[in-house]
Amino acid sequence: MQTAGAATKLGRGVVNLVTGWVEIPKRIYETSQTQGALAGWTWGLLRGIGRGFVRTAAGLYEVCTFPFPAPPHYATVIEPEYVFVDEGLARTDEYHAR
Repeated sequence: MQTAGAATKLGRGVVNLVTGWVEIPKRIYETSQTQGALAGWTWGLLRGIGRGFVRTAAGLYEVCTFPFPAPPHYATVIEPEYVFVDEGLARTDEYHAR
């Protein structure tokens, strides 16, 4: 997890609050690429709705709690911290070192 300040936590929260819905087309696309179109439009859609809800809720949590270092050091509560970050990249030490 990345160390940040209150302003970074607020910004990250706003971005995730606004872009949580992007999880839906992202998961449909990913699932379609690996398991086919039918799986993409069924399982991918369900995954997207679920992840979108989680990302939006995480964004709301971070917006409401940005002045407080919870989790410690203002770390992100969801990985990857933004919907636009590749999950494979988010798992690397290089990503967390920035």
